[in-house]
Amino acid sequence: MRSAGTPLSRLAIFAFGWIGVRGLPSQLPAGAWTLPAGRHWGKITYIQQHTSEWYLANPELAGGTRYPAGARRPYRFGGRYSSRALFAEGAYGIVDQLEAGAQLPYFDQRLADDTRPDPPEEAGLWDLRLWLKWRLIQAPAVLTLKLAAKAPTWKFRNEDGLISVSEGQ
Repeated sequence: MRSAGTPLSRLAIFAFGWIGVRGLPSQLPAGAWTLPAGRHWGKITYIQQHTSEWYLANPELAGGTRYPAGARRPYRFGGRYSSRALFAEGAYGIVDQLEAGAQLPYFDQRLADDTRPDPPEEAGLWDLRLWLKWRLIQAPAVLTLKLAAKAPTWKFRNEDGLISVSEGQ
């Protein structure tokens, strides 16, 4: 059965919430616009998914039923997949034309079925994403160049058997 979470996971959720509240902006520019110098924004995104079905990449015959490629079918052996993700994201305007940002995700995944007394599960911080946005022009249209990198900073492992809702997508 699932534990209440590690001290690190509880600390991460608290930190994400605190950062989100502290970073509440009064206005949000969108898309290609960069933040003015000295301005910042932050957001917290929570995504939760629970399913007992998946989508097939190849046709399959199961229990007397033929499922075509792309069909939704139940997981084998009464499988149930659960995923929770929390993303903390923020950006800061270095100068009017240059913005720096970061995103740190937290994942909690589990796949249970009738064949495993101890189902695979994994929870923890995922890879840090960093970016720079440089506004090249503002008129007659906004044109921005964005450079991004993903750094494998944490040891979260997507356990064998912790599969997504899609097969190979």
